[in-house]
Amino acid sequence: MSTARRLSQFGWVLAVSSHLIMQALKEHMEITHEALHELLKTAADQLETAAELIRDLDLAPDSNIPKVGASLVNIFEIQDDIYAVRPDLQANFLKN
Repeated sequence: MSTARRLSQFGWVLAVSSHLIMQALKEHMEITHEALHELLKTAADQLETAAELIRDLDLAPDSNIPKVGASLVNIFEIQDDIYAVRPDLQANFLKN
């Protein structure tokens, strides 16, 4: 399978899963700090997988992995804002 095809399939899976998560949030969950926290955790997991694929597919990892890393930093900064309001959502290993 070609690199372009793999990335295309990954992009499709990422888009579909993101859409399903958003639908679940909108239809079945209250808008809460917990919901946003879970959504951000899922996004971070997907970005981590994307970075691994970039590495494994040798898709200019020196320039592309830092781009994914910058997105992760933005997620972590939003999570820090959530933890300021809801410290109970922060994992114990992140405290102090």
